[in-house]
Amino acid sequence: MRSAPVHFWLPGSPDPTEAGIFEWDGGQGRFRYSGEYLSGLYLHGRSPLPLDPILLPLKRTTINETHQKGIFGVFSDGSADAWGKRLLEAKYGELDAFEVLERSSDDGVGAIAVGELENKKSPAFSLADLRDAATKIAAMQVKDVPNEILGVLHPTTSLGGAKPKLNIRHKGEMWIAKFIERGDSTYLPQAEHALLQLGRQCGIDTCHSVVELVGDDCYAILVKRFDRERVDGGFARRGFASAHTVLRIKPESDLRDKSYIKLSHELQRWVAPTEALQQKRELWRRIVFNALVGNVDDHTKNHGLLQYGNSWRLSPAFDIVPVLHPRRDRIALSMSFAKIEGRMTAIVSSETLLNDCRLFGYEPEEARGELLGMAEIVASDWRASMLKAGMPTEEVERFAESFGVAHRIGREVKADLISMPLSRQSSDFSP
Repeated sequence: MRSAPVHFWLPGSPDPTEAGIFEWDGGQGRFRYSGEYLSGLYLHGRSPLPLDPILLPLKRTTINETHQKGIFGVFSDGSADAWGKRLLEAKYGELDAFEVLERSSDDGVGAIAVGELENKKSPAFSLADLRDAATKIAAMQVKDVPNEILGVLHPTTSLGGAKPKLNIRHKGEMWIAKFIERGDSTYLPQAEHALLQLGRQCGIDTCHSVVELVGDDCYAILVKRFDRERVDGGFARRGFASAHTVLRIKPESDLRDKSYIKLSHELQRWVAPTEALQQKRELWRRIVFNALVGNVDDHTKNHGLLQYGNSWRLSPAFDIVPVLHPRRDRIALSMSFAKIEGRMTAIVSSETLLNDCRLFGYEPEEARGELLGMAEIVASDWRASMLKAGMPTEEVERFAESFGVAHRIGREVKADLISMPLSRQSSDFSP
């Protein structure tokens, strides 16, 4: 049996507190809140909060976990991602699930860190550090480049399989700098930035980003961390739970579990009752936007909830990228969003997108108008958004097929409106 302390940053505090102890035996995990945490001792007037309101409620008894090799989802969410794990294993060799938690840095997403904090400190890089490193790499002075930066900037050291990234400080805030993998378009950072901007035009709450030239033909997208907030004494943190955690996804889970409908239902348990309807409607708009821009990488790790005191809300949308794919009449998202003839489906069409809109707080008439409006924005503005983000025209045109869905769905909705009886048409939705 191995054990490690679990540290938690309460809202508004730049300093962590020890919330309890996590124990792991290789297949089952156990967590117990400390009496000091539950009583509010050493919390400087703040009240204790659950690390996960569903699976880790505030109580004095031990809480067991058998899913995901015994690792509680919110613990895993805050540890190294696929790229970070590859870097850890390049340094330490193969690691089990507990060792990944212990060796992960303390700057993971959310407000939880498992393990002794003095062993988890990570360097704070700046944009100037990246540019200096790129200059040294170009001059073949790689021995003077920190390994963390070398791994994301030097193409021969990329481990592949996940997007290289670094946490950096920029303009007094915390950002994640994301780089391309070998084989990616040089301008993929611009494409992601353009879609985040386009999503905002469509009424989606997206994270803030900028594109920076780091070295010769080396761009990075900087995404402002939505789980960090500058306060006196440093940075406060917000708790984070991925949709993977909220939905309790298992290796054998299929579209019945990897489901926006199921996530909408779970929102009712996590979100304050006064905000549940708005949050469900936001989720439906994200489904529609992912469909319209060809983002088929909308898996359960690319959605999440943020903690706001005693309640939670959807985090700003992130990791929205157009996927270069051959022309085809139908695309499928990574998560299902409609139930057709008793089966869950992720196939995109105007029919499937509207099929279960009521489960997300939309009446069909309003949803149809929302779908048409978003389709028209995407179809008319995607090129301008990419050009504004700094992509050359010939590179922009490579993504044209990704946006064919928006044109097709716009035509389908207009045709549906034309065929609709006049008594059901609203002047706002006329073609």
